[in-house]
Amino acid sequence: MKITGVIKKLYLGKTEDTKIQLYRSTQSSQYSYLLDLSTYILMVNFLSVPYPIARFVSYMIGTTMSYLLSVLWIFPTRNVSNRLLEYGGFAAIGAFGAGQNILLMVVLKELLGMNHIYANIIASIVIFFVSFSIRKVLLFRKSNKE
Repeated sequence: MKITGVIKKLYLGKTEDTKIQLYRSTQSSQYSYLLDLSTYILMVNFLSVPYPIARFVSYMIGTTMSYLLSVLWIFPTRNVSNRLLEYGGFAAIGAFGAGQNILLMVVLKELLGMNHIYANIIASIVIFFVSFSIRKVLLFRKSNKE
């Protein structure tokens, strides 16, 4: 396959290939995380918001961007027909992830003495894989009936 074919396969068109969805989700997460991290740094360093609160708010902003990319680019199959309910499920998984992220950040920062930025990055990487798996199974899995 030519390089242009690979690029088209990775970035264009609908796909049910989990590996490509994971790749796209990784890209989506990077874009969403840049928004998330920028918001977090702004809130903590310039607005003096306590880091656990800033972490939750910035995480949910990134989650909203991730949802939009998920339904428009990553997952062609959707298990929930009501889009508001679907977003609610996506956001609930995000909220669960945010809680786990904060817990992991507290452990890394408070118990292990890690810088809050590094703790944020490590926690986010771990939670990415957990959230992708849950969303794929609950919201965007291809039905066996098709």
